[in-house]
Amino acid sequence: RFKDLYLSGNSYANTYRHDGDSDTYLNFPAANQLSLVGGGATLFKAYQIAGAYGVLEAHGSGSATYPNYTFNGDTNTGMYRAAADTLAFTTAGSERARIDSSGNVGIGTTSPSRLLDVQRSTIGDVASFRGSNAGRELVITSSTTTSTGDTYTLNANSTNGVVAIATNSTERARIDSSGNVGIGTTSPIYT
Repeated sequence: RFKDLYLSGNSYANTYRHDGDSDTYLNFPAANQLSLVGGGATLFKAYQIAGAYGVLEAHGSGSATYPNYTFNGDTNTGMYRAAADTLAFTTAGSERARIDSSGNVGIGTTSPSRLLDVQRSTIGDVASFRGSNAGRELVITSSTTTSTGDTYTLNANSTNGVVAIATNSTERARIDSSGNVGIGTTSPIYT
């Protein structure tokens, strides 16, 4: 056995194995392909497609607990393939968002039915869009009260069918369950 090997030119081989671990190796399965194998199974493959594009392919779909693309020291946070043509993002081992095969984006749901589908299992703020000034935001909520502080709030209350718009914790406009619209009143009588 050699202790060290120094080459001034090229080295040719089909497989480079880890010493003492025969099922972990780097190999070249076909022309223009490089494969990383661990535990006897292909983990990643790099290759060229259409004569111009480099591809890094992860084998296996991954999961919320074990995403394919993750971070050192935080292995349950990352990205994985949730289903055919569906990309999912996970934090703390739980799926948080996905993009499905139709291009729908789901946050808090694994079955988005719209271009952007945001859901929450508890009553409270669903989405908040903050502007460049601190304290200015558009909050969409299913709560019966407006947000406190210097906010602009669109409040859609599913219990009584009211949509209200508030600023600075004060309701300014409302559409009630009959379709009546009020500005400056919480009891509109006209449509």
